[in-house]
Amino acid sequence: MIGLVQNMIHNTGVNEKALDKLIKVYKQEMDATYRNSPYKYLYAILSDSMFRIPIIRQLEAHTEHQSNVYSYIFSNQSRKYGGAFHKLEIPFVFGTLEKADIPDGAIDFSAETKALSNIMMDSWVTFARMGNPNHEGFPEWPPYNKTQRATMILNKNPKLEFAQLDTLREVWDEIL
Repeated sequence: MIGLVQNMIHNTGVNEKALDKLIKVYKQEMDATYRNSPYKYLYAILSDSMFRIPIIRQLEAHTEHQSNVYSYIFSNQSRKYGGAFHKLEIPFVFGTLEKADIPDGAIDFSAETKALSNIMMDSWVTFARMGNPNHEGFPEWPPYNKTQRATMILNKNPKLEFAQLDTLREVWDEIL
């Protein structure tokens, strides 16, 4: 598996030392979760390189000039697809769960998913009106900053995390 990851990243101009460190840190951090699934391990690296790390860099840049920057990770699990994927949160934000233009079976319709959609709609509307997403009946959501890195995890049981996956974020500093 490590050879596959190295081959995929090797031609991007990343130096070998940084690449070896990246793979070592991911292996240490993710072996417990993805021990028997090498593709999940590869998916995590690719997903982080395309989405999570560039988003973190954008958050960091915005915090230089704005105090009302908020971070979230949509992680509502789909039984059919095994996890959240790019754009899956959109029907939750707009309350269009039944009309969503996404693959069949991606959203498990239940009282919990409807409640999550309501929370997300309230958060986005409150942010548009007030400049922050905080509203009654939802955990306090502080702004993102480079020290605490507050990130709301949006799923059936929303919760706030600080410096989420920070070890993995730090290893990308030499690469992206």
